[in-house]
Amino acid sequence: MIAVVLFLILAGAGRAETETALQHREQGLAAMREGRSAEAVSHFEAAVRLDPADAVSHDGLGVLLAQQGDVGAATRHFRAAVEARPEFAEARFHLALALDRSGLVDEAIPQYYRAVQYEPDFLQARYLLAGACQKKGDVDGAEWLLRDVVSRAPGFAEARHNLGLLLQAKQDPAGAVEQLRAASGLEPRNARTLLALGIALAERQQDTEAAAVLRKAAQLDPSNPETHYNLALALATGGSEAEAEVEFREAVRLKPDYGPADRGLGVNLMHSGKLPESLIELQRAVQIDPTDAEAVNNVGLVFLRMNNTSAAIEAFERAVRLQPTLIKAHNNLAQAYLRAGRREDSRRESQASAELTAQERGLGRTMILIHSARQRLARGEKAEAVTELQEAARLTPAFADAHYYLGIALGHAPEAVAAFHKVLELNPARADAHLQLGILYEAGGRLPAALEEYRQALSLAPCNVEAMRAMGRVMAATGDVEGSRTEMAIARALSATAR
Repeated sequence: MIAVVLFLILAGAGRAETETALQHREQGLAAMREGRSAEAVSHFEAAVRLDPADAVSHDGLGVLLAQQGDVGAATRHFRAAVEARPEFAEARFHLALALDRSGLVDEAIPQYYRAVQYEPDFLQARYLLAGACQKKGDVDGAEWLLRDVVSRAPGFAEARHNLGLLLQAKQDPAGAVEQLRAASGLEPRNARTLLALGIALAERQQDTEAAAVLRKAAQLDPSNPETHYNLALALATGGSEAEAEVEFREAVRLKPDYGPADRGLGVNLMHSGKLPESLIELQRAVQIDPTDAEAVNNVGLVFLRMNNTSAAIEAFERAVRLQPTLIKAHNNLAQAYLRAGRREDSRRESQASAELTAQERGLGRTMILIHSARQRLARGEKAEAVTELQEAARLTPAFADAHYYLGIALGHAPEAVAAFHKVLELNPARADAHLQLGILYEAGGRLPAALEEYRQALSLAPCNVEAMRAMGRVMAATGDVEGSRTEMAIARALSATAR
């Protein structure tokens, strides 16, 4: 909902209107402050009839209509407000918010840009722009913006919470814990933040603390099945199987179709030796989600422990079909075949397991090489970095990062273009590869090609300030002075430091 208070605080003075339009606007603002929405709407409507260019009245009318649920009409008034006063940052923000919440993120982002451009310290616009960019898949840009927001407003708990979730998604549990701890310190009774913090702590294998945090979250919001499920996982990992069983059962009670909770309960019961009960829960998990290869594999394990080898084989074969890369399912199937005297089949599955394990180790070796090469690049050891990255690309040719960092290490060498093209062949949504290709094309004087790559980069990563600057630079060089000014102004506003 668009906040009335925000509008009242931020509504600026408009252009000179007729006296009657001005009076209606002022009366509308007064009615809005006092919560008399219907009266405020009436006055704002009168104001814009008398003066269609009254941006403040259009904006106020849009706020009130949005609150009433008429987002379409609200959006039309926000558009009228920014057409009348293009520099009206608050109206830009309200328009962006209405578009964003209508699912029109691509249209919302430019309006967030303009709000920040006209008011660089507009914190809420920066914060919601980060969310919009994240929806578009620009995780790095969203992280950069959220870090900027919390540096400007360290007490902004929601921004810290969302930054923590983003870092968790980027597999940075240490960074996630740091931000979520800070958010929880600001709002100690926020069960949602405690749940996220507990999950992040569990990912760092801090199971005792994770369980304590999740217990508190469950006390604050006992009706959330996800909290009980994650508490059960932390307890089970810490060896408290009896307590874990209680929490798994509570998660299932609260949400009977919660497949992961049924699977967790089934595994817990299996480890406790309660095989018939375990089988019931695991089969229920499979019924809820027939594609859950882990649950199907665990069904097979229970059958194997119950000496029902034929049923175990059937389950393991199904798990392998569902997820051919699930190494443990291949291992279990090999064991079950051996029990059934099917030695050739057992050897085949053991071989498949060995090959998958070798691929996994190869990927691990690739990651080590990439990490080492990036350190070498930081130290200026370019030739050694190139050698390591070439080996990484040879070991795992389908791993896009190996080719990306090889392109970075090659600099402006002709082979760098091929490396970035390979990245995009493997993953066309890599904005960073489009940006690097643009830089190479620009350096080689291929300005139209560079401009297209920068456009592609910004369509995929709309918060990438480096791509904005680069596009502005090439636009200027190709004669699009106005477009260049716009891109550069937005880039300056986004990267402006807090005052």
